[in-house]
Amino acid sequence: MTTGTIIAIVVAVVVVLVPIAVLVLVTRRVSAGRRQREAERIRIRAGEKHAKLQRREALAEETAARLHDRAAAHRGEAETSRDQLNEQFAHADRIDLTVRGQESRSARE
Repeated sequence: MTTGTIIAIVVAVVVVLVPIAVLVLVTRRVSAGRRQREAERIRIRAGEKHAKLQRREALAEETAARLHDRAAAHRGEAETSRDQLNEQFAHADRIDLTVRGQESRSARE
């Protein structure tokens, strides 16, 4: 092989490889840009869902607090009613002469 042939082969290889390398680099950049745009769309949608989730969590906490307060109020009312009923039973036991030797109803409950 002569020097001219070797140079021609090297030039031919370079002429073939350079466009291939350029094509690979351009394809990678385009693909990276596409992935970045898709990632940004995903982040935007996730951000919107995150805001919605925060509103739902706040609503759940507020509802739980209201229910807790209502339950406490109902417990208080039930205790008051229980005390009033016990007092009525006790009063009935005090005025009923037949109960004096027996166990009173308020003592049974």
